Amino acid sequence: MQMLTPSLTIEALLARWPETAAVLVARRMQCVGCEMNRFETIAEAAAVYGVSTCDLIGALRRAIERR
Repeated sequence: MQMLTPSLTIEALLARWPETAAVLVARRMQCVGCEMNRFETIAEAAAVYGVSTCDLIGALRRAIERR
């Protein structure tokens, strides 16, 4: 099982936990459907959008736990 870590790519995140797309969309992150999501990690995406990596990981974990 893949672990939810800052080094996980957005593509892997969305493939494993599709429900996390709502978290990205709610933060106006255009990662869903972006061609770069194959290469960009959660930490890199957070930096690009000026979001705290810790806060983003926490929100992603909560979305996963709700399923």
